[in-house]
Amino acid sequence: MLVLFRETPWEERRRMTLWLRDQLDDADFARAYQLVDRNHITQSARKILQEANRDVMRPFRFLIGKN
Repeated sequence: MLVLFRETPWEERRRMTLWLRDQLDDADFARAYQLVDRNHITQSARKILQEANRDVMRPFRFLIGKN
């Protein structure tokens, strides 16, 4: 489980996010997360990976791990 706080320096958050992405291949990453948009939840691998590759996620979009 990876928890990043707002107070964590930007460089550290980016480094940890890249490390996590290196540990999982794209298919595993997309299978493990859901993308929550303002009005709906999607499991589309393309949309999840597209949003995860952004440096800063757009407002009202969140990646939630499936547990």
